[in-house]
Amino acid sequence: MAFQVKKQQKIVEDIELLADDNSVAVTLHVEINIDAIARKFRLTQVKLAEAQKKAASQSDEALEEYGNAVIAIFNLVLGEENTKKALEYFERNYSDMAIQLMPFITDVVQPALKNSAEEKKALIANNYHLNRKQKRKLGL
Repeated sequence: MAFQVKKQQKIVEDIELLADDNSVAVTLHVEINIDAIARKFRLTQVKLAEAQKKAASQSDEALEEYGNAVIAIFNLVLGEENTKKALEYFERNYSDMAIQLMPFITDVVQPALKNSAEEKKALIANNYHLNRKQKRKLGL
């Protein structure tokens, strides 16, 4: 039997942004290496949540911070070029962009990150022949 190795998980999706007549106005081709963005994703997500709370005050500084946080998470997930295309499509309306595109992050990216982390834990437990107590510490 051969030694088997599996490549890192990737998400490959096309996001279609529709025009008023429901024709496709812009297509965003997204390729995400889950393992590559995992750590930075969580940090960016926390910054977005903090900026969202501050934006409730409606101060210019808080709204600018919120806009930057939205751009940061979309740059990470979609890539800079696709984020620029999305911003043009949404006419630089950060809130509308976040409302419309955030389901992609919550429904596709976050579950993939969670599955990847669980697979890594199981792989580590298997590779290092951890006992039952050690596996429980990893949440397995």
